[in-house]
Amino acid sequence: LFTIDETNLVPYITQKLQDFDLGVRMAARYNLPGAENVFQSQFDKLMDEGNYSAAAKLAVDAPQGVLRTMATMKRFQEVRAPASGPAPVLQYFSLLLKKGKLNKVESIELARPVLKANTPAGRKHIEDWIKEEKLEYSEDLGDLLRSHDLKLACSVYLRAKCPEKAIGCFLQLGQFSKIIAYSKS
Repeated sequence: LFTIDETNLVPYITQKLQDFDLGVRMAARYNLPGAENVFQSQFDKLMDEGNYSAAAKLAVDAPQGVLRTMATMKRFQEVRAPASGPAPVLQYFSLLLKKGKLNKVESIELARPVLKANTPAGRKHIEDWIKEEKLEYSEDLGDLLRSHDLKLACSVYLRAKCPEKAIGCFLQLGQFSKIIAYSKS
């Protein structure tokens, strides 16, 4: 029997064997570390070319979540929305949501423009993402939601285990019986 050192496999393929394509395919297929710079370079190239949908797909599919960073989100946020079609940042978040759950920062950064648009459909999307557990619940997300929709904020505070803020929401909503039930749980 033998074992493979996963952390060095992709660098070995790309550097010693000098087969970058194989190294990148291995990293992507088996979620291996070691090709971070290659994925970052490819992402930068796609963004510079204006191929935002391909850049979004690459960022979402890159192994080890190496492109799921604040810098990636900022790059998409800096791009102006086209006259027709969704903004590149929303394409990116859409792909992330299809893949699974967003992390804390992604959840907040997605909620921000949706709330800014101030549409019933946007609130419905956030409500659905909460029900589907697509967002990471945090006090910060609850704080962001609070000025737009107290019920949604309360839901997030409850899930994020922020009892003081959840009780504050119940008080503002006049749901005193829920405070008693919540305090017993």
